[in-house]
Amino acid sequence: DNGNVVLDTSSIQLNMIWVANSGQGTISKINTATGKEVGRFSLCNDPSRTAVDSLGNAWVACRGDGKVIKLALAEDDCVDKNNNGTIETSSDLNGNGVIDGGEMLLEGQDECVLFTVQPDGSGGSGCNLDANSEGCARALGVDKDDNAWVGFWNSKRLWRVSGETGNALQVVQIPANPYGLAIDQDGIIWVSGRGGSKLVRVDPSTNDIQELAPDQDCFSPYGMTIDENGAIWIANCCCEHVAFRYQPSTNQWNKVAVEARPRGIAADGNGYVYV
Repeated sequence: DNGNVVLDTSSIQLNMIWVANSGQGTISKINTATGKEVGRFSLCNDPSRTAVDSLGNAWVACRGDGKVIKLALAEDDCVDKNNNGTIETSSDLNGNGVIDGGEMLLEGQDECVLFTVQPDGSGGSGCNLDANSEGCARALGVDKDDNAWVGFWNSKRLWRVSGETGNALQVVQIPANPYGLAIDQDGIIWVSGRGGSKLVRVDPSTNDIQELAPDQDCFSPYGMTIDENGAIWIANCCCEHVAFRYQPSTNQWNKVAVEARPRGIAADGNGYVYV
C-alpha cells in the first residue's frame, strides 16, 4: 500500500504435459520429469485439442459436443465449489504412476475443472467431416492475455473465450474449416484450414482475413506450429507427404519430405521442427 514492491514467494511446477484421451473422454496430466500420471479428468465427448496458458493451466476443445474447458494446473487455483474446505480432484493415491479405479472423479465433480462452456453450441450427433451439426471444436490456441481462441469445424467460426470467466468475447467467420491454430508473436492467428485446403491468417484487432496456399497440386493442412523466427509450419497430411514452411515476411513457401501422412508438428527453441 505504501508503494513498495512485494515479491511473491510461491512457485508452480510447469513441467506438466496435458494429453487428450479421445476415446475415454478424459485428459491426463503427466509429470514430464518422472513420466507419471498425476491427474486425469473426465470432461466431454471426444476431447481432442489441448493448449496451455502462461501459468500452465490447460484448455481443452472437444470434437463430439463442442465443449471448451479450462483446467487449473495448481491445486491452489482450483475452486472449492461445494464449500466443504477441501479440493476434490483426481490424484494418484496408491503411488503407481497411473490414475486408475476410484482415483478419478466423475464428470462435473472435479473442482480443478474451472469451467465448461459451449460458445458455438452443441455438437449434436457428432462431428464427422461431413456432419451438418455445429459445435465441433477442432482448433485451439491461447493468446498473450490468456484468453483462448477456439476453431469450430462445421460453422467455420473462431471464438475468443475469456480465461477468467469462460464468456465469449469475440467471433470471427473464416473461409475454411479449421483443424489447427497457432498465434504468433504479433498476435496474428494462423489457422490450418483442412476443409478448404487453405492457410488462413486472421488479424483479431481488425478481423482482416487472408487466404494463403502454396503453388501446389495437393495442399492438405493438418497440424501446425510457429517456430522461434515466426515461420509457419504445416504438416501436409493425406496426399503429398511433406512439411510446409511459410515465411510471412517474404511470402515464400518451402517444403521438406517426411514420412507418410504427417499430422502432428511442433517447433522447439533450438531451431528444430518435429513432425
